[in-house]
Amino acid sequence: MPSDGTESRVEALKRRRDQLNAKLVLERAKERRKSRAADTRRKILIGSYVLSRISSTAETDEGWTDAKWMVGMDKYLTRPADRALFGLPPRETPAQASEGTNTTSSQPSAADPQREADQQA
Repeated sequence: MPSDGTESRVEALKRRRDQLNAKLVLERAKERRKSRAADTRRKILIGSYVLSRISSTAETDEGWTDAKWMVGMDKYLTRPADRALFGLPPRETPAQASEGTNTTSSQPSAADPQREADQQA
């Protein structure tokens, strides 16, 4: 049977382990926050660069036009709140799209390849 000294050392080691585990959890959370902040900053800088290229008259001759970017954003953005930031209308949901067509099938018809491409994107 272990002595009282051994038990108290075991309990002290368990407390120390729990303290270190708590510190580890905090450090991991701190690293995740830093990583997310760096990712957000990269996205902001990329967006800033793209906007500066779009607004530069010299660059618009190379194809960096507002219209081309908006077509791309229209295809890329799906969330209504994100689309609203760019003045884009909300996308039709699959249910809304099927209401306007044949109600027996929610699949796009072969006669409408653009709609099929939009649904796959």
